[in-house]
Amino acid sequence: MDHVEIDWEIARDIIAQYFAVTAGELANAKENELSGSVRIQELETRLKKLRQEKMQLTSDNTNLINKAFTEYAQALRKDNK
Repeated sequence: MDHVEIDWEIARDIIAQYFAVTAGELANAKENELSGSVRIQELETRLKKLRQEKMQLTSDNTNLINKAFTEYAQALRKDNK
């Protein structure tokens, strides 16, 4: 397995983890907020975007791989603090 393939697998896992965290946030928001709230809409939009990006993720999509390593991994670190 080469470096590109490993990066792709890690990026795929990061996106999946971020999707799961966002889905959990959405479930909590739906329990605690009024439907149609801005927060719920933001989370739903993020989930749609993550779903699309997961489908677009290939080993040659370096922009999306880099986004997973920088933006999404950073967001996951913030959530774990």
